[in-house]
Amino acid sequence: VGRQCVISRLYVRGRGVALAELQDGRIVVGSDGKIRLWDGDTGSSPVALLGGYGPLATLRDGNLVSADDKSVRVWDIASACELAKLSLDSAPTCLASLQDQVIVGDNLGRIHWLEVA
Repeated sequence: VGRQCVISRLYVRGRGVALAELQDGRIVVGSDGKIRLWDGDTGSSPVALLGGYGPLATLRDGNLVSADDKSVRVWDIASACELAKLSLDSAPTCLASLQDQVIVGDNLGRIHWLEVA
């Protein structure tokens, strides 16, 4: 009531779609084994990172955390480089960032806390 909503659409193909928003307003979409950074103003996707189609979260420092089959990765968005990769023995199903920690839930019902320095 009294609020205006603007609806925009991005169309992606492939399995597993995950979404997150970066501090600069870009939208991160994980799908089909790639993470794409979408500019909401232009609709362009100039950056694609390999490895990630599951849960996504942003860290306080602006970096991105992604999860896929049995790994969790930390990405430097500015350079599009993978900073770290943690291998798990089961698939991550959800993740969240909390200050300098990443909390990961897996398909065996376990919760993992990861320190990101």
